Amino acid sequence: MTSPGDRAADAPNPPAHLLLGPDAVQAVGVKLAALQAEIEAWKPVSLATDFD
Repeated sequence: MTSPGDRAADAPNPPAHLLLGPDAVQAVGVKLAALQAEIEAWKPVSLATDFD
């Protein structure tokens, strides 16, 4: 049986970050949701910095 790390390393397009296990997937999902909420909350400020 091939290990997850070996499978990722041998993949044609390996992941930059390989999450191993349900706890890791859950924790990163929570972090990404918080980051997305922060991006959305500050979107008007971010877009107002456009330079012509």
